[in-house]
Amino acid sequence: MSETNEGGPSPLDPSVPEDEPRANAKREPPVLPTRLPLLPLKNIVVFPHLPTPLVIGRAASMRLIDEAMVRDRIVALALQKDPEQEEPPPDQLYGVGTAAVIQRLLKFPDNTVRVLVAGLQRIRIERVSRGEAYLMADVSPLPDRYEPSVEVEALAKNLTNQISRMLALMPIASDELGVALLNVDQPGRLADMAAALLVRDPLLKQEYLETLDVDERLRKLTRQISRDIEVMEIGSKIQQQVQDEMDKGQREFVLRQQLKAIQKELGDGDETEAEIARLQGAIDKAGMPEAAKEAADRELKRLRTMSPAAAEHAVVRTYLDALIAMPWSKETKDTIDIKGARVILDEDHYDLEKVKDRILEFLAVRKMKAGTKGPILCFVGPPGT
Repeated sequence: MSETNEGGPSPLDPSVPEDEPRANAKREPPVLPTRLPLLPLKNIVVFPHLPTPLVIGRAASMRLIDEAMVRDRIVALALQKDPEQEEPPPDQLYGVGTAAVIQRLLKFPDNTVRVLVAGLQRIRIERVSRGEAYLMADVSPLPDRYEPSVEVEALAKNLTNQISRMLALMPIASDELGVALLNVDQPGRLADMAAALLVRDPLLKQEYLETLDVDERLRKLTRQISRDIEVMEIGSKIQQQVQDEMDKGQREFVLRQQLKAIQKELGDGDETEAEIARLQGAIDKAGMPEAAKEAADRELKRLRTMSPAAAEHAVVRTYLDALIAMPWSKETKDTIDIKGARVILDEDHYDLEKVKDRILEFLAVRKMKAGTKGPILCFVGPPGT
C-alpha cells in the first residue's frame, strides 16, 4: 500500500488541531539535521508550513515512522517519479523535497498507519543511501529567494483575486478553505498553500516546490489558476446549456402530452396524430433540399400545435401538401417538338397568343442550345389561363 492522503483529513481542509501551530504563524524554522530518514511518496507533494495527512502501508516506511517517533520526529519527504514502484531506487526520487515533522500517528487494524505531517522547509536531497531497513538522505535547506517589492505585492494580490474567483466556481469548497487561503499575508506561503490545495497534478506541485523564486512561483500559479478558471467557466457554461436543453425538452414533452390529452377529449386526437405522422413520413420521403426541408418541418411543428378548427390550419396544410407534391428529386427527359407544342397550347388554351409565342420562342432556343443555361419560365395563375 502506498503513501497517499486517502483515509485522512480532506486535502481541501486547511484546518489543524487547536494545539498545533497555524500555517500562517510566524516562528523561527528549526535547525535541521544534515541527515534524515527519507520517506518516498506516491502522488503527494508536501509543502512547507502545511499539515498533510499520509497513509503508510509499506513495511520499510512503517519502520521509518516508528523509529522517527522515538527520535526527533523529523523526516525527509520526496516524490517518487514512478508511483507504481514499491521500492524506488534513489535515482527514481526527485532531488527537491520537504523536511517535515510528524504531528500525529494512528495505527489501524488493516495494518496501515495514518500520520499527520507538517512541512518545515524545502530541502535539497544531496545523496541517498540505503540503511538497514529504509533510505537515508543527506540534505541541505533551500530557503525562498524573496525580495519585498511592489511587483511581488501586486502578484500576490492578483493571485488572491484569482483564488477568490476559483473558489466561487467550486461547489465543494468550504468557507474555512477560503478564509485560510485569503488571509495568508506572506507571498511565499500564499503560493505554497494555493499549490497544495488548488492544484491536482503532483508533477505540477513538484514544479512549484522546486521553484525557489517567490515572484516566479506566484506568476506560474497565477497562469495555472487562470487556465483552471477558464476551463471551469466553460464547463459551467456547457452544463448550463445542457440543463436548459433538458428543461426545454421536458417542458415540450409535458405540453405535448397535455395537448394529446386535450385533443383526445375533443375527439380528434387520434386522427390528428395519424395525419401528422403521415405528413412527416411524406416530408422525409420527398427528397427536399435542406432549405425546403427546414421550412416543411417548421410548418409541420406549427400544425401539430394547432386545433383542426383553426382558420390557419387549412392554410398550413395546403402549403405542406404543395411542398410534398413538388418533384424535388424527380427528373424527366426533355422532348422538344415545336409543332407539337403549338398544337397542345392551342387545344388547351384559348387566345393568349403572345404568351403562346413566348413559350414557343423559349422552346426553340432550348432546342438550338440545349447545353446552355437560360431563363426559367414561371407560370402563375389558375388552371386554364
